[in-house]
Amino acid sequence: MTKRADTPQRMNRDRRAHFVSATAVILAEGQPTYFRNEAACRYGLRVRFIGESWTWSEADDLAADIVAVALRAIGAKRPSWAEGQPAWTQDAFAPVERTRCRRCAKQLSGPESHWGWAKEFCSTLCADAARKAGECRNREEFHEAARCAGLAKKMRRERPCEECGTWFIPPRPKGRFCGNACARRHVIKMQGRRLLDDKNCQSCGVRFHPLKESQKACSQSCGAKLRSHGPERSPQFLQAPASSFRCEDATMLVAAE
Repeated sequence: MTKRADTPQRMNRDRRAHFVSATAVILAEGQPTYFRNEAACRYGLRVRFIGESWTWSEADDLAADIVAVALRAIGAKRPSWAEGQPAWTQDAFAPVERTRCRRCAKQLSGPESHWGWAKEFCSTLCADAARKAGECRNREEFHEAARCAGLAKKMRRERPCEECGTWFIPPRPKGRFCGNACARRHVIKMQGRRLLDDKNCQSCGVRFHPLKESQKACSQSCGAKLRSHGPERSPQFLQAPASSFRCEDATMLVAAE
């Protein structure tokens, strides 16, 4: 078993730029501030890098750096420590005094601070429960933000088809045509061949654009039906035509006899 080298891992510039741009898209979707999904993005990146055999410290440092660069890219301005506190109102005013537990709303008792920090929970049980709930919420917010960012990014790829002009969302970033028919038609034009007129399928009757003059069916399934039944016995021809005979005609025939 080979021992892992002590040299730190490195990430190439293109892959790092990709992670920064993807993280910036997710952070830009955060409401009411850009910092809403900061912890979730750092957590998701760290887990990704650890899964690629990075050490915890290296993965956390790289994730923190990518998130910081992404925040600067979208113009996020971090508030001061006092402005980030839940009890902050504005400068030169005393913070709101907390009298009840933040988790269960029970009346707080005992010292007003613990190790220099303002007391927020009535017990260690409430503090641990609030911390675990926050971690679960961060994961859910990260996945929801990533889903919304992916949908927004997909909508930004909407473009007109180069052949027919129809607006569509390509499945790949460099998609140029809305479907295979337009792509084939474009290839025919580029090769200098003559475009054929549309014709009706001999199996289902749907109008389609043939790729060659001998093509009779619009799809492979219709072509299989034509090969098995033939054009005269295909399903649309097996239907009995509606009879034009009326009861009045029979009455006239009987009267004539």
